[in-house]
Formats: sequence, structure tokens, C-alpha cells
Amino acid sequence: MPSLHPQIREVLRVMAEAKLRPVEEMTPAEAREQVEATARARKAEPLPVARVEERMIPGPAGEIRLRLYWPRAAAPAPVIVYYHGGGHVIGSLDTHDFVARNLCSGVGALVASVDYRMGPEHKFPAAVDDSWAALRWVGANAESLGADPARMGVHGDSAGANLAAVVALLARDGGGPRLSLQSLVYPITDYGLVGDSYEKYANGYGILGPGGRWRGFATTICATRRTRMIGAPRRSRPASPERPPQLS
Repeated sequence: MPSLHPQIREVLRVMAEAKLRPVEEMTPAEAREQVEATARARKAEPLPVARVEERMIPGPAGEIRLRLYWPRAAAPAPVIVYYHGGGHVIGSLDTHDFVARNLCSGVGALVASVDYRMGPEHKFPAAVDDSWAALRWVGANAESLGADPARMGVHGDSAGANLAAVVALLARDGGGPRLSLQSLVYPITDYGLVGDSYEKYANGYGILGPGGRWRGFATTICATRRTRMIGAPRRSRPASPERPPQLS
């Protein structure tokens, strides 16, 4: 195993000791409960921020819940729209609360965490539609929230990073909101799921590799979504944001 940062080694150690049930062996409901229970068992104190508030905003298929985190820094603050990870199936505002708090405190930004619809109950492009609606709402309301719309960005991890990249392309091609930051943490950028790194890092790193866990997760839980995303017209839905020829 290549050299890893000490913090990553510690994360892998804790994951191994927890003896969590592999996600591909569970139903979506069971997988969600496991990740929620793991989040509830987290012993670290929540990182303090100035204020946390939830808002319900208009969405394409009903209201979308946002959780807003205000920094202690003076307004107007930069604003980051955050999309949590979880393979488009698991994860929530609660499981990724610590990520949003770290962003808010560490960057000094207003963070809007998006409770987008997930599969398999909600098929593609439901998550994209919710994510795009949330970005536009935050852009339109940034000033009233005490944020600077000229310093607006998106951030996501894993499947959430896919959504962040997708809405960044939609914003570029759809006339805004204009983004000054796109932060992608181990993003899924191509739902073809091919490449040397998928094989090289498939085992031992706590990620879903094609040699086993990712393939099983994709086929048992995300099969319909994955098929639709790969087959989606590029012009209409940039589901695999690495595929379009022009990313800038």
C-alpha cells in the first residue's frame, strides 16, 4: 500500500475496528440506518458556528430542505453550496453535518447543505434537478442571507462531488449563477466506472472498488440510476462531467 497520510491511516483503522457491514450486502434502508447510526455514535463535539438554520425552498418536485451554517466572520461572507456523498443512495444532512461545520468554520463561509432526493426511490435526474434548484436559490438569495454572491462556490464529496461538478457545468452553460470555486473531493466524474485507479485502489482503502464493493453497490442499489446516467444525452444532462469536451 502506498504511503498514506497519518489521518487517513487512522480513519481506515477506525473503520476496520467498527466491523461495519458491507453496503452491497444491505438494502438501501439498512445501509442508510448504518451510516446514520455511525454518525450518531460520533464522539467529537460539533464544531461551533455562529448560527444554524433550516429552510424549505421551492424545488422541481416539491420543497427541498437546506441547512444553512453562518460563520462567525463578518458579513458579507463567501457562500458555498454543499452536496453530501453517499453513492446517491445513503447519507444525509445529519451524517455530513460535521463536514458542513468544518467548511463554515475553516473557510469563514456561509454553507448551504442540500438535502437532495436520492435513489433508488427517486430516479435520475431527480438529484441533479434538486441540486440545480438549490444552487439557483442560494445565488438569488445570497445577499439577503448575508453572503456575497460574487464569491460563490460549490463543494461536494464522492457522489456529492458529482452533483457539484454537474451543477457547475449547468451554471456555466445556463447563464449563472457565476461560480468562483468548484471543490471536488474524490468525485465521481465518469459513470463508465473505468480506469486504472479503480483497479489499483479497489481494496484496502475504504472505498468502493470495481473488483468488489463498488460493483456490487452499483448493481444492487444504483443499477437503474447508473444505467440512465451513462445513457443520458450529454447535451441535456452532464451526468458524467468528465466526458464533455470543454470543462472550462
